[in-house]
Amino acid sequence: MLRISIGFVGILLVVMCSALSLGLVPDQHGATTLGRKNLCEAMAIHCSVAIQQGDMAALEAGVKAICKRNPDIVSAGIRKSDGRLVVGAGNHADTWAEPAGEPTSGSQMRVPIAIRTQPWGALEVQFRPQSAAGAWGIGSFTGLTVFVVIGGFGLCALFLQSVIRHIDPRQAKVVPDRVRATLNTIAEGVLVLDKDQRIALANDAFAKTVGLAPATLMGQKISELAWVADGEIQPDDYPWAQAIHEGKTEMGFILGLNGNGKRTLSVNAAPINADDGTCKGVLATFDDMTPIENKNAELVRTLRRLQQSRTKIRKQKKDLEVAKDSAEAANRAKSEFLANVSHEIRTPMNAIMGLTDITLETPLHSEQREYLELVKASADSLMSVINEILDYSKIESGKFKLDPVEFAFRDCVIDSLKLLAVRAHRSGLELLCDIAPDVPDILIGDSVRLRQVLINLVGNAIKFTKTGEIVVRVRVERRSDGALLLLVAVKDTGIGIPADKLKAIFEPFVQADGSTTRNYGGTGLGLTICAHLAELMHGKIWAESELGQGSTFHFTARVETPASAQGWAAPTDAMLKGQSVLIVDDSATSAAILAGALHEMGLHAQAVSDPALALEMIDRADRDQAPFAIVLIDATLPGIDGFVLARHLRERHRTDPAIVMMLPPVDRKTEVAQCQELGIKGYIAKPYKPADLLKALLKSCGIVQSTGTDMDINLSEADTKTSGAPKAGVALKLLLVDDNPFNQKVGVLKLQRQGHQVTVAGSGKEALAFLEKQAFDIIFMDMHMPEMDGLEATARIRQQEAGGKPRTPIIAMTANAGDGAREQCLQGGMDAYVAKPIQDQDLLDAIAAVVPTTLPSRDPTPQSIPTTTAPPTLVDRAKILSSVGGSLPILRQLIAEFREDCGKFIDELARGLEKNDCMAVHGAAHTLKGMVSFFGVSGLTRLILDVEKMGAKGDCSQARDPFTAFCRELASMQAELDQI
Repeated sequence: MLRISIGFVGILLVVMCSALSLGLVPDQHGATTLGRKNLCEAMAIHCSVAIQQGDMAALEAGVKAICKRNPDIVSAGIRKSDGRLVVGAGNHADTWAEPAGEPTSGSQMRVPIAIRTQPWGALEVQFRPQSAAGAWGIGSFTGLTVFVVIGGFGLCALFLQSVIRHIDPRQAKVVPDRVRATLNTIAEGVLVLDKDQRIALANDAFAKTVGLAPATLMGQKISELAWVADGEIQPDDYPWAQAIHEGKTEMGFILGLNGNGKRTLSVNAAPINADDGTCKGVLATFDDMTPIENKNAELVRTLRRLQQSRTKIRKQKKDLEVAKDSAEAANRAKSEFLANVSHEIRTPMNAIMGLTDITLETPLHSEQREYLELVKASADSLMSVINEILDYSKIESGKFKLDPVEFAFRDCVIDSLKLLAVRAHRSGLELLCDIAPDVPDILIGDSVRLRQVLINLVGNAIKFTKTGEIVVRVRVERRSDGALLLLVAVKDTGIGIPADKLKAIFEPFVQADGSTTRNYGGTGLGLTICAHLAELMHGKIWAESELGQGSTFHFTARVETPASAQGWAAPTDAMLKGQSVLIVDDSATSAAILAGALHEMGLHAQAVSDPALALEMIDRADRDQAPFAIVLIDATLPGIDGFVLARHLRERHRTDPAIVMMLPPVDRKTEVAQCQELGIKGYIAKPYKPADLLKALLKSCGIVQSTGTDMDINLSEADTKTSGAPKAGVALKLLLVDDNPFNQKVGVLKLQRQGHQVTVAGSGKEALAFLEKQAFDIIFMDMHMPEMDGLEATARIRQQEAGGKPRTPIIAMTANAGDGAREQCLQGGMDAYVAKPIQDQDLLDAIAAVVPTTLPSRDPTPQSIPTTTAPPTLVDRAKILSSVGGSLPILRQLIAEFREDCGKFIDELARGLEKNDCMAVHGAAHTLKGMVSFFGVSGLTRLILDVEKMGAKGDCSQARDPFTAFCRELASMQAELDQI
């Protein structure tokens, strides 16, 4: 190495001496000019990069920094092709003078700038003037000789090892530090190559992609990197080589690179041109496409998995469609099975229940009556089980729907409890009802389903309670616009429910006691149905219980309030307000509820549970000259019953307070007879309605309500057995079509007991034969019959009527209680629907729905069958006189008040008809109905009842005729009243 270095230095000295003697060594001016030119080219590269990035701020800053580091530069500027100076440093506009000839000289240089091979502008640099010295002298040559001798050894070694291949452009400041820092901020890989395709600059992003340090890349030929191509590629085919050879930008060339893992790069190469248009190097940018390719590959894999999932879903969909078809077929089969089972069960049940009811209304021995009542109770229990199973089937099929209508809430609740009051009393239980005063009376909801839930919960409470009481409380849980959320609680003092069973009891077929030794029956479906009904009514149901201490079942139901509805107000009378009342009842809960009801009516009430203490309080009140005006006595007090207490009051007290007896719901004939014997005019059965309570109070005091409410104390259905069914009021000619002999017998007996003439047909064909010979007022048509069922027979009848025959109403009779049975009948041309087992009231309602006010006669001579018949005298004087205790002055006072009040309501009703205000018509007609009913004129009551019903339905267009007839009959009745 030493000899090579000495030899190399000697060669250099010889060459330099020869060059000097031959005049080949450049003079000082030439060397300075070349250095300035290189600096300008480096500045041009920086400008080109900054302009391509659009960073004019970095461009100006870089130009000024270069000028500051080079004292020879007087000024510098960048001028666009149109001659506009866009960047200036060192007051370039004043110092730069447009050269007259060559644009580049020793002190003034211009380097063109091209962007993507298109001329963009030029870099202008004004240098200081050079010194007068021309060629190198001996001094300069001597200095060079000294430099070579001193540093020759080291320089030669460095040159031989690395200088030839690794040229550090930073030493010459070809790429300024400002440009290098700027390029390192770019996310893309950037390389600056010279015309030999060596790397003059590599930013950090490219070095990271390759996996090498930027300093290691300097001076390497770019083609020596580990490039990978899909096919065989030549060095001249690379984009940077194309940019150098052809002088144009090469874009979108995709290459692979094995460096820091296999990478896929998109390469753009733009040539860097000198002033004379020759290419001095290349600016290459590299976009790493590897993440995108990886995502694309992942996307392809995801799409492949999605395709597989789609295929699987298609298969599952086909399987589901097959399963759906099978389920629908099974559901149809189940529905048909339930319809058939319902028909087969209800058909004999119709005969059992119907004939049992009829037999119980005949004279029987006590033992026979007991047996038949057991039969009836068992039949009712069986029908309850059947109905629960059918309801649960509707729930499972999603066909359980609500039918919201306007209804009187208090009547609905109390009437429901009256149905269960007999059971509760026979079990020794007190059945009480407490409805908060802020609960409106007229609501919109499904009253049938509301009653179903209430009856089920109260029935369960009776079943599981041996002693004590059952209290039904109703409160308003929440109010919103036009709607209420009612909270109903049924509290008992029964056996209670274990805590771990409270949620399970609402599941189907689950009971708190499911053992084989259980004491209570039931299907375990009742509470499940109640829970579903509560959900349908936008509410919920839950239970609270303590074993051995009783249970409380709560349920909420959302109901709406009519737009014109008013808040409920307790019925009252001015003559009762402020009166003092004593309540004698052994049940503290019952006494508290009754006291609250009396307070709402404007009376002052005190309660006592001991009859002896009651007598003492009455005596004390008499002595204090503040006697009780009314005493309400529970008929079933412990020890001494209520009648004994009432007898003591009649015997001991001269003030004789008015007595209202609260009777049990059974054995009413005996209880009423005892009341009459003791002279007790007011009596009421538990549970009671507020209006019934007011009636009893008024009657006990000998006061008649001036607004004309009905003064008769109506007994519940459980009072006494009446002989015979309720009469329809019009004798009709009926055709009963049924193939079952038992149903025929039951139907004939029930209809004949209502006063009708019945003809029986055993099939649809036989019915058609009867209709060809004679006409009927109504046809009762069984749905399921051999040869020709009810729907087909109805269709035949309607076809015959299309030819001009009068239309005959047809009432369907079916034992199918499934969902849609009623709609099927009505769509088949029938007019009404009665479900088996058939009840007397159902028959009356169905007949009333299809019979017009006046029926055409079926006789050859046209006549009309009157719906009402009035006796020669409208008013039964003896009857209304007895209703006021035989007091003629009181009766005459009532008649005078009746005439005065009646005229006001007649005028109100007439105004309502003129304005078509159905709500006003309904209210006035309802009040008039109560007023005239006191006088016992049924025809007059029936006429105003028709007007009331039209007002309730919201259609008063047909109300004027019955109203006119009512006014005419009312005038006749008032004329008779004037004679009293």
